[in-house]
Formats: sequence, structure tokens, C-alpha cells
Amino acid sequence: MFFGASAFVMTDMVMVLGTTLSMIGFYNYMEDGPSRSTWGRWFFVGIAIGLLAKGPVALVITVIALVPWLALTGRWRELRGFPWLSGLLIAAALTLPWYILAEIKTPGFLRYFLIGEHFQRFVVPGWQGDLYGSGHEQPKGLIWLYAGATFLPWSLFALPLLPRAASYVKEMTGSDRGWHSYLALWVVAPLILFTPAANILPAYALPGLPAAAVLLVSLWTQGRGRPGWWARSTVFMAIVFVGLAFLSLTILARYQPGSITYRSERRLVTAAQSYDPDVQITYWGGRSFSAEFYTRGRVQFTKRTATSDSRADNGLRDAVAIPASIASELVPFLGSRFDPAGRFGHRILFVENLDREVTR
Repeated sequence: MFFGASAFVMTDMVMVLGTTLSMIGFYNYMEDGPSRSTWGRWFFVGIAIGLLAKGPVALVITVIALVPWLALTGRWRELRGFPWLSGLLIAAALTLPWYILAEIKTPGFLRYFLIGEHFQRFVVPGWQGDLYGSGHEQPKGLIWLYAGATFLPWSLFALPLLPRAASYVKEMTGSDRGWHSYLALWVVAPLILFTPAANILPAYALPGLPAAAVLLVSLWTQGRGRPGWWARSTVFMAIVFVGLAFLSLTILARYQPGSITYRSERRLVTAAQSYDPDVQITYWGGRSFSAEFYTRGRVQFTKRTATSDSRADNGLRDAVAIPASIASELVPFLGSRFDPAGRFGHRILFVENLDREVTR
């Protein structure tokens, strides 16, 4: 999931950078080293990165991890010297200008972003208000199963540790002054947050991945000694498998794009615009966010089987993208005015020939 998410067009990985920086900064501050104030300020820089990447959810995940840890270890008093003032000023200076400008540029943004994206998305099953994505309705609590896959290959260390799980939990809630309990709460913070969520993705467990890798290997070393040949070989083979899988997908995407789910519409849009930079592209079927991106929003979507007559006098050259699986059924509705311009992934592009008379 880490390698996959690094290639996704989404901001989750940037949020992971922010939450990781905040958790590292906070822990190093609590260690009372010579640069503790500096680490405290890095905590707020991480918060700012998270707020810019995904919004308040980054702050909530961090708080869910830190508050129980402070209560468990009883280290509240150590926060007296925390750089609250300078840190909050840093976070405000980095985030508020963007939020203000976004609201000015697109009025209603803050309401949509804070209420829609951070509340309705997670509590309303199949939420349809998303302007830039789609709801992913799943059974509540599924995030815990997703985490097992998201944390691979490090979750492979968890299975042999299960027989001693009770002793590890006792250590974290007892004599442990912070290391393992800190990591454990960091791991489960996003899982706790998204347990009651109705719309989730495996990527939502990513903020806990850095801590999961360190925690599982650290517990293994403490309880079983240095990882042996079997453990190292298993992890190595898992990494090799993932690498080969991504290499195979890359080769298929390059040479056989029709054999995989090819979601990028860049080639299709470029081909259509090669006929006319102002071409009006219409997609037959569901919404394509990639097409919206590459056309800068100048794309239409329809599910109607109307003739092309309605497009004849719009003053623009038209292009229609049709799913290849139903092209034979829909092509007759285009009329004789459209010529095929090639297949791109799972779609066939038809471009209007302005020099041809409309057949009525």
C-alpha cells in the first residue's frame, strides 16, 4: 500500500508525512533533550502539513494517539514548557492564508470541506456529495482488516507475536515509560477514528504504517531476539513480490493498456484536442475525474442515447468517448458525422467531421 499510494493522485501520503513529523517531534520533546523546544515546533509544522494535505483529520488522528498516551504515562506536567505560542503561530501562518484564499476563490469551500469531507463522508453511507471523488461504502470496522494488508510486509511479524500478546499489552500499560505504548497508540489512532466510518479505503490506515513497522520489529527483537533467517527471508520475498507485481503492471500499462483498468484519460484527451484545441469532449457513461483534470473541467457526461443532431449547431467540434464494451450499441446513435479516432484503454474515441453533411 505504501508503494501503491505513492503513485496515487491523492494527498494521503502527504498527510502521513505530516502526522509522522508531528509524532516524532512530540516524542523527542518528551525525551527532554537539548533541542526539545525545536522538536516541539516541528510538531506544529507536521500539524500544518496535515491540515494542508487532508484537513482537521490529521490533527484528530494525532490527538487520538497522544491524549491516551499522556494519560497512560501520567506525563501531563511535562507539557508546561511546550512551545504552544510559537508553535501555534507557525501552524497558523502556514495554513490560514491558504484556507482563507480558498474560501474567497470558491465561496462555500469551508462548509463543504469541513462538514462534507470530514463528517458526512464518514457517517453517511454511500455519500453522494463528493465533488472530487466517490463514496466507498463498506461495513463499519473493516478498517482493522484493511490495516493488516496496508502494513505489509511488517504485519508478517505480528502473527508469531500473538501467543505473547498479553505480556506485551501488560508491558505497555505498566512499566513501559513510553516507547512501545507510544508506537502502539500511534498505530491504532487512525483505526479507532475510522472504525465507525461508513466510507473508507485501505489508504486510511496509512498514518499508522511508520509506527507499525518500528513497533512490530522492536517487539520481535525484544521477545524473540534478532530476526532470523526465516523472518528476514519472508520479508525480503514479500518486498520482491511487491516489486515484481508493480513492474508487471507498469509493463502492461505501457504495452497492453487494454488488459488492465487504465484510469488515466490523458491520451484520449490529447488525441481529441489534436483535432481542435477547443474540442468539446463528451463521455458516454459515468463521471471521469481524470478527464475533468486533463480538460480543466471542460468535459461533459451523458447517459442518454440521443442522436448527434443536437450537437450539429453548437459551433464546436465534438468528440465522444464510448466504452468499448457497448460501442456497437451506441455508435448508431452518433450518426454519420462522427469518425473513430482510436481506442484508449477501455474507451473508443469518436471525433466530429465538420466537413461532412449531417445524415437525417
